[in-house]
Amino acid sequence: MPHPTGLLCDDTYLRHLPGRTGHPECPERLMAIRDEGDAIVVTTTDVHLAHAIGAALFKSYRGTLHAPWAQEGDLLRVSWER
Repeated sequence: MPHPTGLLCDDTYLRHLPGRTGHPECPERLMAIRDEGDAIVVTTTDVHLAHAIGAALFKSYRGTLHAPWAQEGDLLRVSWER
């Protein structure tokens, strides 16, 4: 079923980011992809992968990207919408 943003709620787009997920030598992984009705929530094992997904969505579809790096720790919440 198409998501309100026009993206499908499957991992096809996310798993085919160049040089990212699915490669056996790449430790960055997608942990979960959930459709929460008005949002798709993607959980990753690495902040850099989360940022790369947000940047790829922004580059491909424009919109608004919000990805503030945490002052401490390894946490990044990326928000993209259009």
